[in-house]
Amino acid sequence: MDEFKSISLRFATVGTLSKFLLTIILLISIYWINKILINSIDGANWSSHKTIKFKKVFSVFVKILFLVLITPVWVYESEDILTFLGLFSAGMAFAFKDLVSSF
Repeated sequence: MDEFKSISLRFATVGTLSKFLLTIILLISIYWINKILINSIDGANWSSHKTIKFKKVFSVFVKILFLVLITPVWVYESEDILTFLGLFSAGMAFAFKDLVSSF
């Protein structure tokens, strides 16, 4: 938790425009990584059920990776972290309802 706080405190004095640009750059980078992974999965010679499952798993992993990378940029107070975790967990429950219900 101390590493998270030290990284996020560095962004406390950074302007909103810089944070926004960093967020956009990370979003585009993560999008291209996801696209490359999905294309490589499509190129593999697997059954369609296995392909769909791996696509979902990689897509979820990439989204979680983005959230982990972007959280210290925007959240730098402990009160904000608790609010963020509450909203994040509600969003994740909604986003993963299809994935969880398919098992």
